[in-house]
Amino acid sequence: MNYTQELIGTLLGGDTVGTLSKASGAKQSQVESLIGAALPLMLESMQKNASTKKGEAALTQALSDHAGSGGVDAASILSGADDEDSAKILGHLFGDDANKTVSALSKKTGTTKSQTASILLKLAPLLLALLGQQNQNSSGGIGSILGSLLGGNSGSGVGGSILSALLGNETSDAAGSLVGSLLGGGSSSSGGGLGGTLLSALLGTESSGSSSSSGGSLGGS
Repeated sequence: MNYTQELIGTLLGGDTVGTLSKASGAKQSQVESLIGAALPLMLESMQKNASTKKGEAALTQALSDHAGSGGVDAASILSGADDEDSAKILGHLFGDDANKTVSALSKKTGTTKSQTASILLKLAPLLLALLGQQNQNSSGGIGSILGSLLGGNSGSGVGGSILSALLGNETSDAAGSLVGSLLGGGSSSSGGGLGGTLLSALLGTESSGSSSSSGGSLGGS
């Protein structure tokens, strides 16, 4: 099973992008760009959370709760997403940087903060459901799956399989161009995960002009 192709196919598939575009009011190309940038950030944050036994156990339980039984019904998850639950997911992933991450992604994709938040709040439970299904079908555990998705077992720095797919021919130009721009000029020799590289680049654009106390529902506890 190719975890990368499954995630990319579902999250950047026409139905998902179209649904998120209609729900948020953002253009489909903007939705693709946002997903392309947010996906590796979210995966890398999960990998950090799973780096301890306690964190891995908590993440595994969360994935199981969202996966349910049977296949993942993306349309149903998107239409039934609970904003409060999704905000908690994003809070666990981005912590105190949740609002700054939304603001930075908005600037990079040309979406409003409201549109960005709306998309991420629906994307989060869908991602957990997909990863939960993958975890149920894997004997290696979620840490192994995330390592595979992020290219953590290779020495190629940011050349993880998710990033390779986003920058390659497997997705639209919109999905890959933002990731490429975030990495442009950055050091690819860093030993850190690709999400850390992207998040540093993303939040670096916010460091001088944005107050972390700006309003937004994502950072709520």
